[in-house]
Formats: sequence, C-alpha cells, structure tokens
Amino acid sequence: MQYMKIEFIELPGDDYFTHYLCIDGDIDIKSGIHKKTLHPSDESIKLLGNVPIKELSEFFTDIHYSAKADWSDWEFAMRLILSKDAPSFLENYDPEPVYLLLACNIDYINWRRHYSIHQLQQAFEEVLSSRQQTEYYFDPTGQGIFGIIIRPDNQDITLEALALRAIEIAEPVQKEAMELVAAMVAPDVITTLFDFPEEIKTACKQYLLYFAQFLADVGIKVGTEIKETAGKVLFTVVPEDANVALDNIKKALRLYMEAPGSSPGDSAAMETDKEDIAIMRWQSAVHYLRSQLSLAQAELQAKNATIEYLNLSLYVSKQAMLPNVQMDVMPRRPRDEEPIVEGVLSVRKYDLLPGLSLDLPQIFRALKKLFGFKT
Repeated sequence: MQYMKIEFIELPGDDYFTHYLCIDGDIDIKSGIHKKTLHPSDESIKLLGNVPIKELSEFFTDIHYSAKADWSDWEFAMRLILSKDAPSFLENYDPEPVYLLLACNIDYINWRRHYSIHQLQQAFEEVLSSRQQTEYYFDPTGQGIFGIIIRPDNQDITLEALALRAIEIAEPVQKEAMELVAAMVAPDVITTLFDFPEEIKTACKQYLLYFAQFLADVGIKVGTEIKETAGKVLFTVVPEDANVALDNIKKALRLYMEAPGSSPGDSAAMETDKEDIAIMRWQSAVHYLRSQLSLAQAELQAKNATIEYLNLSLYVSKQAMLPNVQMDVMPRRPRDEEPIVEGVLSVRKYDLLPGLSLDLPQIFRALKKLFGFKT
C-alpha cells in the first residue's frame, strides 16, 4: 500500500543538498536531500508521520529532524535510521539497521548553566544503564552528542507513533537525570520544583521570594533563586552558613508554604506580638498572596478547587523533586482548636478567609526553636 507519492526534485546550486522533497506533487523548498538522507521541513514531517517506517525505508536511508516537548528546556534531534547505508549508522551500537535516535539538541557554544554538559551526559548514562528496553547513545566521534536509542517492535509502526513513544520514554529519563545532576553540583543547597497553575504562578513566585527575609527574621541567612524551566518554577535556597542543618531549612520551607492554607482552628494574631516587626512582615506577605489568590477564586472554583489550593506545598512537583529535598508534604489533621501555652499567651482569631485562620506567631516561635534561638 502506497500512502503518498514521494519524489526527489533536483536542487541546483547547493553545495550539499542535491534534491528537494516532493510529496504528492507539492515541492517542499524548505527540505533538503543528500544522497538518501532526508532533512524535511516541519510541514513535511507531519505528512511523513503517517507513513510506516517500512515504506519510508524504500526512499530514504535516514531522516533527520527536530522535535519539541513542553517539559524540556531544549529540543531533541531525531534521527530515524532506516538502513546500514545511512551515513550516521552506528556500527558499534547496532546489529539491526532500523532504530530511532533521540538526542539532546544542546547549544554547546552558549551553554550558561550551573552544571556542565558532561555532567548532564553522565547523568543520562547512569539513568539509562538501569533501564530495560532503552539504550544510551554517545557519539563516538567526539561531537558530544548523547541521547536514547529506541527500536521499533516492527516496521509497520508509523514515524509519528515511534517518535511519540520516544518522547514518552525520554521524559522520565530526563527528569531523573536532572535530579542526579542536582545532586552532583549542589549537595549543600535545597532545590524544589513547583508546578503552580498559571492563574496563581506569579503570586506564588513573589511569596517564594520573601522566604529569605522570613529565615533572616529567625536568624538564618540564605540566598534564594527562582527560575522557570519547562513551565515549572525551580526554587533554590543556598545557606550562607555551611553549618546550618539543611533539614531544618526544609522544615521551615514546608511550614512557610503551608501557612497560607492552614486549617480552620489554627489561631493567628497574639496580643503580645502586635508590635513584632518580623511577624508583621510575614503577615503582610500572606495578606498580599491572599489578595492575589482571591482574584483567581472564581476561576479556581470553576475547576472544583478547594481551600487546599492555598497550601502551596501541594504544588511540589513530586516526579521532579530533587533528591536533596525531602519536604514530605504531610496531610494536616482536622481539629477544632490549636492549644497554645496555657496561662502565658492570650490569642485572638486572625481570619484569612471565612472559616480560615492562621497562627503566625506560634509558627514563628517554632521556627526559632527549630534553629536553636531563644524565643
């Protein structure tokens, strides 16, 4: 069965490509063919995606194109190898002539990340070494290309189906590799990946930025960094004092992120702490976050959101949490009241929303105790 009419149209005046690709009479002037190696345009690759690779092998030795995934910071170079006659066929890798190579298409010249490409390559190799039905590829010519080899179960599979399978395989591999990279380069920092809904992402990022001041108010100096990667928010905390226990900072971060969504029954403003500037600063940050979340409330309710939406720790991207972060988001126990030190402190309710209140001073004192400071 022939799915479409494929022709080679001579391309004059080019030093490398000799022909254009022509599909059903339409010449693709953005494509190029060298010998039988095809470099198609995006439009042509969509059309060829519906063709079984067995039929494609009648025309081409290999097909090279790029693919994107919304979870990756870089594109992927896709090479469908259809014959041992392909110039990029890997003799050392392959007894079988048909496979798809998915390689990380990285800009080596403009690389400006806190980890090296070599560390990323090592992480990919380590992850793939423990996985079945996937193979690690590293360019033996020294060009630094690395990625995954995917073999089709049979040649009746279409190019599109094989490419989708490759992307599905690559996603968990790359996420796990990024976790390993983080462990290599930053053993003394805390890095957490949040997957905030778009409606509240900006407000949540601003609240995260205040975390450094929040810790400074209990005597801990840290640096923080926020960046977006593949639609998610990567939040990094770097203690200035190497002797500070990272576990304590993780606990503080969990309390901080849970605060805006504390359960009914948590009390809030204590009369004796009205003038505490640190508490007032934190209250201001929570107030601002609440006001921003209120603006999105109607849309969130349309999506069946609950008051738990205010607990930002629920948006930790569990699949992509880096290994030096164990925030252990714990479900809160429902309770009618939160006991305070009886006979010492008087409390009054501090209402964030109807049915929602928060004990900021109590949490603040707990943090001081956690870090060994007198309350």
